[in-house]
Amino acid sequence: AASCERLSPAAFEVSVREAPVIVRESFSLSELNEMSAQFRRPAAHPVFGFYAATVGYALSRIEVLGERLAPGNRVCPQFSIKAELVAVDRRIEVAKDLSNVPCRRQAAIEHYQHHATAASLALHRFALELPGTLAPDIYRRMQDDPRSHQVQQIALEKYVEDRLSHAVKTFSASLIEI
Repeated sequence: AASCERLSPAAFEVSVREAPVIVRESFSLSELNEMSAQFRRPAAHPVFGFYAATVGYALSRIEVLGERLAPGNRVCPQFSIKAELVAVDRRIEVAKDLSNVPCRRQAAIEHYQHHATAASLALHRFALELPGTLAPDIYRRMQDDPRSHQVQQIALEKYVEDRLSHAVKTFSASLIEI
């Protein structure tokens, strides 16, 4: 039997919006090393700063469009989802002690810019993979649902919100390793 995904592909769009990266000097070298020891495994190199961002999402459309009857009287839902992944508060923190050592400060900024670029690439890859990851679950959840169109709509909104929230939290946790 053909899958619902092939008979009735979802319109599932995920875009990415990122705030610009800013550079701050909020912590001393000793504070940064203390933070590194608290939150991570030992650093592979001296800690002169870090890159951080907050990743979230916004759903602009979740809609049950109807259904399509597949062979064997199997009901395949048709739906449309539009989501935006957002990276805000993107910052490179560099030790304020480095303001007296311009070459080292610049090298630290360039190093953590690589972290920011890697995180950005990971976010874009995540956005590309997300529809293929979530759509099969949504089809399984919605398939053969005898409830009314309005109840399906409410169920879809809650389910997509829960799955997207979980996916973004998991992704955000993975950024610590970048």
